[in-house]
Amino acid sequence: MGNFDNFVSLDLGKLSEDDSRFGRGKRVNRLKVQVGQPRVIRILRGPTDSTFYRVRSQHWGIPVGHGNTPPLACARKHADEPCYFCEMVNEYFNSGDPRQAALGRKMKIAVSVLLNVIDVKDPHNEDGTPKVLLWNPSWKLFQEVRAYFRDPDYGDLTHPETGRNFKISSSQVSSQGERTWTRYDLQVGAKPTELEVPEALDHLYDLDSTFPVKLYSYEQQTMIFDGTWDPRTGSAALPASAASVAPKLTSEVPVASDDDEFEPSSTEDSDEFETADDDEWDDVLADDSSKQAAMKKKLQALKQAARTK
Repeated sequence: MGNFDNFVSLDLGKLSEDDSRFGRGKRVNRLKVQVGQPRVIRILRGPTDSTFYRVRSQHWGIPVGHGNTPPLACARKHADEPCYFCEMVNEYFNSGDPRQAALGRKMKIAVSVLLNVIDVKDPHNEDGTPKVLLWNPSWKLFQEVRAYFRDPDYGDLTHPETGRNFKISSSQVSSQGERTWTRYDLQVGAKPTELEVPEALDHLYDLDSTFPVKLYSYEQQTMIFDGTWDPRTGSAALPASAASVAPKLTSEVPVASDDDEFEPSSTEDSDEFETADDDEWDDVLADDSSKQAAMKKKLQALKQAARTK
C-alpha cells in the first residue's frame, strides 16, 4: 500500500449542502385553488421579517432538449450582472425564424412569487400542528395583492391582530387540447380579523433557504446553455432528463356564491389567466423514460435547425 497520509477527509457537509440546494428534499405543502372551490387564506409574515414575500426571476427549459431541468436564476434581474440566457432569448426572438422564436418563448424569464399562507377553514395538519402553505401566485395576481397592501385604509394585512383574510376563486375560461386557462379572482375581507392560529408564525417556511437564488458566472451560463456542464452535479456533461408531464385538466364544479364577508375585487383584470400546468417546482426533476427519447430527439432537432438558420 502507498502512503496516503495526505489523503483528505471526505466533505460530508458538501453532500448535505448540495442536497439542500439541488435535491428535491421534503415536499412543500402548497396552496391549490381548484375551479369552483374558493379558499379563504391569511397571508403570514414572521414577526421580525419586514417583507411577506420573495420574488424569483428564472429561466426555464435550459438547455433545450434535456426535458425537465431546474429553473435558472436570471443574473441580470437578481444581481444586475450579464445574463447569457437573456442574451440568447433576445437573439432567438429577433432572428426572424419562427422556430427560434418558439424556443425563445420557452426560455424567457418567468417571475415566481412566494408567500407563506394558511387556509383559515383548514388550519391544522393531522398531528395538530399549523398547516402553513406556500402560495405561488402569478405576477399579475400578486400585483392585486400589493394594491391592497399599498392602500392605507387596509393597513398591515399580515398583522396577527388587525390583518385581513383573502378569498381566492378560480374559473376555467378556455381550453385547447390538453391545456386549460384559468382565471383567479381575489377578494379582501370586509373587516379586520385576528389570526385564529397565531402559533402558525412559528412554522413558517424560510423562503430564502427553501428557494435559494443560485447564480452562475457568465462562462458557466454558456456551458449550461450548451449542455456541456450540469449545474446540479458539476459534471462535464448534462445527462438527459425526463420529458415534461402533460398538464392535468380540472373538472368544473358549481361556483360557490359570494357573501358579504369579503369586498369585491379591487380590479377587473380580464388578462389574469394562467395555464393549468402541474407545479413546475415539484415536478422539475420527475422521470418518465418512455417519453424521454422522443422528446429529446424532437427538441434537439429544433435547436440544431435554429442554430444553423
